[in-house]
Amino acid sequence: MDNLDLTPENETEEKTASAPRRRAKRDFSFSSFQEEADTITFEAVDEEAEEKKEDPSFEEETESEGAEESLASEETDENKDKKEEVTLDELYNKEPPAEEQPDEEPLSGAGNLFDWLKSFLLSLTAVIFIFTLIFRGVTVSGDSMLPTLEDREYLIISDLLYEPKTGDIVVVQSPNYKGGTEPLIKRVIATGGQTLKINFQTWQVWVDGVELQEDYIAFEEGLNMNPEDLNVNENNEAELVVEENCVFVMGDHRNDSLDSRSEAVGQIDQRYIMGRVMLRVTPFSKFGKVK
Repeated sequence: MDNLDLTPENETEEKTASAPRRRAKRDFSFSSFQEEADTITFEAVDEEAEEKKEDPSFEEETESEGAEESLASEETDENKDKKEEVTLDELYNKEPPAEEQPDEEPLSGAGNLFDWLKSFLLSLTAVIFIFTLIFRGVTVSGDSMLPTLEDREYLIISDLLYEPKTGDIVVVQSPNYKGGTEPLIKRVIATGGQTLKINFQTWQVWVDGVELQEDYIAFEEGLNMNPEDLNVNENNEAELVVEENCVFVMGDHRNDSLDSRSEAVGQIDQRYIMGRVMLRVTPFSKFGKVK
């Protein structure tokens, strides 16, 4: 027996038509929910923005961030300008590459000789210059300084910062002797203001009451020292005070010396002292300092 469908046709059609209406209803419900959610989100964002605008700390933070961005922009611009200036400076100040120098050729024998002669002449000129300003060379003439100095010996003298004192050997000029044109080599016995006393019989000499130990003189036993033009008393002595800024000089060979004992020479003004004897050059066997 065949099965028969007892469902009424009207009921089947109603079920088929109700299915799309239910889906549409569900779709409409989901769309409405999404629109409400978006509306709530926008409202929350707007409320938060309004709260920040009303908050003063938010305005300060916004202004600080703007200032920092502006400062960073200015620093970037300054660095860019400096970089451009450095680049221009390097461009204009850049030195051209050094040219390669050719290797110097060694000097020939004539070149070496020329350099040697040039150095020698420069050294000789410097020596002459120094000797002219500071040192001088003189030659002993005569025997008035025996046994200390002999005739024709060559000496070096200097007047640099010189202050005369007893015992110095000096080269002087006397206006009284040949118009001061001929130098004399003598020994300083006393200086300005000192009291000088000489015993011509015993050859003793005192300066300010102190006897000089003159082991350098050419003593002649049994003979008196020549007083020349000095005033001698009954004790065969002469005493005087040396004039200011002058020196009293005598030769070591007392009886063969023209010196301050004679009016032909007299006391020597310090301005006429050419210099003190510093060194004996010749003879080479006696080279060295003179005492």
